[in-house]
Amino acid sequence: GVVSGGGADIHAPSAITLGNAGVSSHLQTGATSATAAAATFSQGAQLQEHQRQQQHLQQHLQQHLQHHSQLQERQQQLHHQQLIQPQQQQQKLQHFQQQQQQIQHIQQQRQHIQQQQQQVQQQKQQQQQLQQQQLQQLQQQQQQQPPPPRVDQALLAAEMGKLDKRQREQLVFWARRKPQFALLLSR
Repeated sequence: GVVSGGGADIHAPSAITLGNAGVSSHLQTGATSATAAAATFSQGAQLQEHQRQQQHLQQHLQQHLQHHSQLQERQQQLHHQQLIQPQQQQQKLQHFQQQQQQIQHIQQQRQHIQQQQQQVQQQKQQQQQLQQQQLQQLQQQQQQQPPPPRVDQALLAAEMGKLDKRQREQLVFWARRKPQFALLLSR
């Protein structure tokens, strides 16, 4: 047989040639012993029966050996599993614990965010209440304060239909604070 690899041809004796040589030598030995046995017993049938029984015993022995080797492999696998399974279970347990810790951490983060949101809402409510209080105080002050005399003059001029520039500016100023002045400006 020629095995080519990388440019160099390696000439090796063929496995088939070696096998044929072994078989032919075995057959030659068997033929010689068969001839001797036939000469001794003068009955080929007994020899064939003997060979058949030997083959049967060999097959039975091979099956027994295979079964034994399979049992050994199975025992090794079981032993290997017994060694590995506790480690795997320990790893699974650790992984599960890590997942639980991560879940707890996420829950804590959510709680923290919720607390922050509540604080922000409370601050907004406080600011709104403060603004409302300030607005109410301002409105009360404006209602209590009487308009200055110039505005009175401006009102009188507006009713008469005569407003100068300064009086109109005063009315605009007060119209933003009191709606009745805005009505006068619309005239």
